[in-house]
Amino acid sequence: GSGIDIAYDICKTADGAYVIVGNTNSSDKDVSDNHGVTDVWLIKIDQNGNLLWEKTFGGAEYDGAQSVSLSKDGGYIITGNSKSIDFDVDKNQGENDMWVIKTNEEGTIIWQSTFGGSDLDYAFDGIEDNDNGLIIVGETSSSDLEGVMNLGLKDLVVLKIK
Repeated sequence: GSGIDIAYDICKTADGAYVIVGNTNSSDKDVSDNHGVTDVWLIKIDQNGNLLWEKTFGGAEYDGAQSVSLSKDGGYIITGNSKSIDFDVDKNQGENDMWVIKTNEEGTIIWQSTFGGSDLDYAFDGIEDNDNGLIIVGETSSSDLEGVMNLGLKDLVVLKIK
């Protein structure tokens, strides 16, 4: 698009193509929709780099993604952060919250969830484990993130989601 479009991660898909995730604040050219300041941008390209499809996820505020991984069912697990509380995001605990999105193989959201306290919380990566849960790694500055004891300015967070 004509704005700022940034890619952070790529993974090979089950059909031999690639999905790339990042952020966009564009709403034109290759970006079909933008809900706010920045959105998560998921694109799928073929082996030659041709755009097959693209999706944006987010709300009216700052939303971004750091990683994408292939799930066992052929869909995608996207991890990042959100400051929004509308459109694709159903809640926010304070500043930026960790945001996890599960899509199907066409990039349609199956579910999404945020995790955070009253301060800054970021998710940087996520993978499926052997019992179909997700392991999410990130950082928190929140002293009130449920189940996490803050020990300093920024702490490592590892979450298991069922």
